[in-house]
Parts: sequence; C-alpha cells; structure tokens
Amino acid sequence: MFGSENRAAQLGWQQERISDMAVNHWFGAWDYSSERYRLTGRAARVDASDDTRFRKAPEPSREAMIELQNNATDWLFTAGLGHVGGRLDGDELRTKFEARFQPLGRWQMAMGGYHSGGERSTDSAEAWWLVSRDRASFEGLYQPDSRTTVGGARLESLSFDVGSQSSVAEGGQRLEVFGSHLLARRYPDWSVRAEYVLQDLNRLERLEGSVQSLFERPLQTGELLTEHYERLSVGMRWQEHSPHSLLEQQAQPGWFLDVNTGYVLSTDTVEYGLGGGVSWSLFGGDDEIALSAGYASDSLSGASSLDARVTYTLFFKTAGENR
Repeated sequence: MFGSENRAAQLGWQQERISDMAVNHWFGAWDYSSERYRLTGRAARVDASDDTRFRKAPEPSREAMIELQNNATDWLFTAGLGHVGGRLDGDELRTKFEARFQPLGRWQMAMGGYHSGGERSTDSAEAWWLVSRDRASFEGLYQPDSRTTVGGARLESLSFDVGSQSSVAEGGQRLEVFGSHLLARRYPDWSVRAEYVLQDLNRLERLEGSVQSLFERPLQTGELLTEHYERLSVGMRWQEHSPHSLLEQQAQPGWFLDVNTGYVLSTDTVEYGLGGGVSWSLFGGDDEIALSAGYASDSLSGASSLDARVTYTLFFKTAGENR
C-alpha cells in the first residue's frame, strides 16, 4: 500500500495571502527514504506585510519541522516534532502523530492530529500570527477501483489557543466529505473532485486584556476566528507528473491546471478558483525547477486568496525504484 525509496533536497519561496496580509516563506526541505523508513524536514523564515490590526508589526518568524515515517508497510505511522520561533506570544513546540492503515482491501482509515503548539490558524491575518490550532482527526475512505474514491470523509476536533490565554475556542468541529474520479490516465491525468466543508466553533471565549493590548482597537474573538463556515465545491485537474514534489527518484518535468467552482452556504456567495504550475529540468534529469500560482475568490477568512511558489529541487539517485 505504501512504499518508495528516494532522496531529494529543495530550496524555495512561497507567498500566500491571508485577508489583506501577504506572507513570504523562504524555505529549505529534504526527504530521505530507505526501504524501512522515511525522514523528511523543512525549515523556513517567514515574514509578512504590515496589513494587520496589531499595534506593532510582527517580526519575522522561524519554523522547522522533522517527521519520521515507517515505509513499505500496510500500516503507515508518522511522528513529527517542530518549532515555531518569533511569534507574538512566544516560541512554541509542535508535535504531530498520524496512523494510516488499510483494514480491508478497498477501505483506508487514518487517525492523528497536531498537538502542543498546533498549527497556524488561517481564519484571519491576526490569527495566523497569534493563534495556535490543535486538532485531532479521523479519516475514512472507500476506493472501489484505482480511478474512483467514494465516501471519503474527515472529521476533526478543533481547539484554539493563545500563549498568554490558554484557550480562546474549544469544542469546535470541522467536517470534510469528498469524492474523486480519474476520468483519463496519462497524458495528462484528468480528474474530477467534489467536496463539502463545514466548520463550527461552538464556544468562543472573550479575549483577555493581555491579548487585547496587542491590537490597535479591542477585537471580538469572532473577528479572529471564523465561527461558522460551510462550502460545497467541485473541481477538475489536468496533471502530468507533480511539480514541487520531493517524492520522486529523479526529475519528471510536468504541469498541472486546476479549475474549481462552488457555493459558500455560510455567506450565500458563489466561489471560483484557478491554479496552475509547470516544472522542467535544467541539468539533465537530476534537478527540477517548478513554478506555480493559484487564486480563489473565497477562503476561511472570508477574503479572496492568492498564492505563488518557486522551488528548485535536487534528486539523488538510489539503488531502489519507486514501487
């Protein structure tokens, strides 16, 4: 079910927009895989534009994450340890655990989550700098054949913390129901996907004075976090190989194009999105440069989102072959 043997290193830049804030990631990443295990890592310097409601512009931040995963088995375990430095509420450690397995031939299940420092919240620009999201998730999907995924669902339990205030939201849930079908195989692959997303945060706590002092004016917790979000969407992707991927043994120049549309039930608005990317080798198959960009008219923050990425990847040959 799982298994590959590859080694690669990558340098890159990524920009994403959260509300009106532009976030720049300058990062290095690597992947080392053998027959028994996979070790991956990522380190990044993060800076952002001053389009927030903070009194003082946030200083550049630093992030790092290392993950260890078993390989070539029907049970896939992942454990990760990370660090986030330079946040407004202080440095944080992150932990990640996930178990993915195949109880029956056509069924796949996964359990896991982010804990301790959690993940950055993308509900707003201020939440991205200040709020940590802890989540525990359960996922199940049924795949009747190699082209179709039917009945895929992921349920997450969410809580949100600020360093100086232990909790700003507890008892939240996020549900994703999805399905996909591969209409045509290479060249290119052509797939269609449908998705339903629901996020509900049941109990929002008032922000304490130590947190409010960071803002130009007092904010409600609902201005940092999205209390209710519901979206139904469909999309298509045309793809040849996987630009930006580290999980290859050698460069495989390719491209992709994404077209999406949907309806945001929580705001009664129509959404749409477009994205694409391309990659090619500069020096004969052991390296790859990739460019991509994407736009979506709606996001969890309620604003449109735009992202762009450039990566340069070196692949190191191994004796094994992708299986």
